[in-house]
Amino acid sequence: MGSHQSSFIKPTLANISINAYNRDRRHRSYSKSITTCCSPSKIRRQCNKNLLDDDHKKFIIPKEFPVDQLYDIYMQKHALDDLAFSIEFQSIPDFEELPCTSATRAIVASKNRFLNILPIDTTRVILNLLNDDPSTDYINGNYISGYKCSNKFIATQGPKSDTCEDFWRMIWELKLKSIVMLTNIIEGVSRMVNIIIF
Repeated sequence: MGSHQSSFIKPTLANISINAYNRDRRHRSYSKSITTCCSPSKIRRQCNKNLLDDDHKKFIIPKEFPVDQLYDIYMQKHALDDLAFSIEFQSIPDFEELPCTSATRAIVASKNRFLNILPIDTTRVILNLLNDDPSTDYINGNYISGYKCSNKFIATQGPKSDTCEDFWRMIWELKLKSIVMLTNIIEGVSRMVNIIIF
């Protein structure tokens, strides 16, 4: 990997930035124009409507930026009571709009930990069929694109006692090299993960 490749960050979601931390005259006038054309109350109204008009679109951070700008961009988004983070969060598409028909089949419904967190049909992980059983191709998992390639990562639910075998089969079939757990083993009074670690 060359130094050019590692020195840029490419966000995957649209970013709205409000520059409240200024260091030179050019940025001060930029900040002033934001305040006059996009007051915080106006942005909040637009945010609540899930709309971004042309005034807001001009403050979208470029898709790529040098890594040394990451802190400044974070501070810009953190300004005004995290307003820019709130706008960005509101811009995330609702996952329920995407079809999850494979996950709602009666023969695999018990493999889902939650009824509202299902893999999307177009990006779901498909396991090899075992003994022509149509339920054996299913695991509650989706591929996630990386910075430079599609299907770089997989996000799955924590394995249940009846899906632990599917989890390890997925790792074996896809020759996965790393596992990162992003949940607590126990949340509240419920055990979220039933898995044997070797």
